[in-house]
Amino acid sequence: MRCTSTRNWNLHRDLGRALRLWVLPCVALGVLACTQPGRAGEPEAVAGAAAATAETEAQTKVITDFYQLMISFKTGGLPTPKQMEQIAPLISKNLKALLLKAIDAEDRYQKGLKEPAPPLVEGAFYCSLFEGAERLGAITPEGTPATSFLVALQWTDSSEPKQSTQWQDRVFVVKEEGKWVVDDLELLGQWDFGPKGKLSYRLKFVAKQMEE
Repeated sequence: MRCTSTRNWNLHRDLGRALRLWVLPCVALGVLACTQPGRAGEPEAVAGAAAATAETEAQTKVITDFYQLMISFKTGGLPTPKQMEQIAPLISKNLKALLLKAIDAEDRYQKGLKEPAPPLVEGAFYCSLFEGAERLGAITPEGTPATSFLVALQWTDSSEPKQSTQWQDRVFVVKEEGKWVVDDLELLGQWDFGPKGKLSYRLKFVAKQMEE
């Protein structure tokens, strides 16, 4: 009887050990299978974030290039034909068309004058301040994904170098033919005198003056 009991106990012990050896790997595989989808999604999330960052960088670059070019002109009024050639790659087809119509209206206006007169568009057309800007600051996206950005600008009077005017304007971008371009500007200056609102509206108004 003792031998039989001992033999049965050993048999139960061996069966229990065998079950543990079989069950534990299965449990481990089950846990791995459950966690696998989360790991598979991680590369997609990383890739999505990288793509969004690349888009923002491309948007910021075209905005930077546009404003730096405008600042470099150091002239008021609408762009000259030579300046338009430089601006064209950085702006949308719609904004280019509006600028060309406004320039044509300005030319016809000036040719029709019997004596000299101020142009239809005076000062820097691309920003809130008549004198223009001399420094580009932070470019801040509005929303995610962003199609509009707040742009910090600064101008310093040479006669009063310790006093500078700082403000923000808004720029809208659009993707055309696989690249980001400037589509419109919104002038946000808070002073009493000076242009306000979207550049596109102002250009349409200028063109309309010569249609009436």
